[in-house]
Amino acid sequence: AVLLSPPLHAGTAYIRGRYHMYGSAIGTLKIELGGHEIWSKTGDQGNVWMQVYGDITIAEGEQLSITAIMGSGWAGDIAIDDFELLPSSGPSPTPPPSGITPAPTPAPTTPVPTPAPTCALSSVVHKTASWPAENNWTIHDTSGAVICNGNNYAQENTAHTEACCLQAGVQYTARCGDSYGDGWHGGYLEIGQTKYCDSGSWSHQDHSFTVGAGTPTAMPTPAPAPLTSAPTPSPTPAPTPAPTPAPTP
Repeated sequence: AVLLSPPLHAGTAYIRGRYHMYGSAIGTLKIELGGHEIWSKTGDQGNVWMQVYGDITIAEGEQLSITAIMGSGWAGDIAIDDFELLPSSGPSPTPPPSGITPAPTPAPTTPVPTPAPTCALSSVVHKTASWPAENNWTIHDTSGAVICNGNNYAQENTAHTEACCLQAGVQYTARCGDSYGDGWHGGYLEIGQTKYCDSGSWSHQDHSFTVGAGTPTAMPTPAPAPLTSAPTPSPTPAPTPAPTPAPTP
């Protein structure tokens, strides 16, 4: 299936949209501009809606096409939604009416940068066995956002280290897929020290997990400040009693 735009004017534009590629026989979704491929995805991407977006440069008269190519079986539906093509620069400001002096434009404020997430685990390992091209996997959080994934493996009996930033205390789900439906033949997905999806005959497996934080380093206990003693007051001497006069005869 192909979705084709009318001829476009030259310039820079911003494309964005969502896609869903879930099933054991997913084919390929690709975007082309003027007959040249600018983006593509192949295979099962998990049961979540994914986003694609970015700036593109268009030559005069070029057309944008979105093509979905079916896979090897019925379980290969591809869906797209909310695709838009927008001007990158945004709308031009409206000039003020004659005789009115516009207020000065305030200087832009520099946003405070968002700190990068702290990764309790920065990679996972997918070990292939027989028929690695059938393997695919995703790790997503509870909102459905995909953190990392892998597919299209070619080498048998090979450990593939894949970048994956997993934070401590966050719940994730690992989804293992096999397009033929007979499991990974002894292959596995290793997260930390735990192996998942390493036995049985299956087309999909889901495993929920949480990455633990490392052992915290105790802060040193500060030495107590020396105490300053207040001066001890001198004892007040007891008053000397006045002599008692002798009685008058």
